[in-house]
Amino acid sequence: MFNALTRRVVQDLRQSPAKRLYHEKVIDHYENPRNVGSFEKGEERVGTGLVGAPACGDVMKLQIKVDT
Repeated sequence: MFNALTRRVVQDLRQSPAKRLYHEKVIDHYENPRNVGSFEKGEERVGTGLVGAPACGDVMKLQIKVDT
């Protein structure tokens, strides 16, 4: 069952889809992802951050490699 906010959002989408278009750069990054993957485990100068709740699958891992 939809609540009032969900009903309004669906109604807005149906009435004026032009308002909901994404910028071409956003679409490009979605269709052609870049900077994805992981660094080798144990590689020096790599920092890893992990946030989320693994139990429900909401996890984000961010890695950065620092040159000195």
